[in-house]
Amino acid sequence: MSSELRQLKSAAMCNGVVELEWRDNSLSHFHPIWLRDNCRCAECGDPTIGYRSLQLTSLNLNLIPHNLAHSADQLQITWEDGHQSCYPAGWLDEHSYDNGSRASRAFRPEVWNDALRASPPALDYSEVSDNEPKLLQVLQQVRDHGICFLHGAPAETGVVEALSLRFGFPQESNFGRVQDLVFNPQ
Repeated sequence: MSSELRQLKSAAMCNGVVELEWRDNSLSHFHPIWLRDNCRCAECGDPTIGYRSLQLTSLNLNLIPHNLAHSADQLQITWEDGHQSCYPAGWLDEHSYDNGSRASRAFRPEVWNDALRASPPALDYSEVSDNEPKLLQVLQQVRDHGICFLHGAPAETGVVEALSLRFGFPQESNFGRVQDLVFNPQ
């Protein structure tokens, strides 16, 4: 189910962990220290740039929530030390770390079959060369299938290297950054 659709039904402390019940009656469990360490408020840091002023080593490891409040779309915790944290329901759903949640988010590569061999993924180079969503499609095809052909690329020096720089940093080898293979059918 999409994170945007999941809504909280209840929140309670149960056996030393925060237990969230979702509207679909499924449960998620979060350790209080994990939640406190992942507070996204301005006092604890700026998550938009990755800055954290809160250090895990400075937390009281016995800290527990004093009060839990929830709405369909967020969980609010007031901690024993008076700090207040607010967690969007979608964020909690995306970061739930129980075995079932982690397994549901895990990547599962697609095994090749005859249909894929007969018609492997392919896109047009002109679409991919300057279009971020199309580049993402290429990367997803490579992730899912291990291959994606790009048709219609100009036969010019530097085209492959320029495109590869949009993926990441090319690995140098004995042959340089890019090895040009020339097919000559004669």
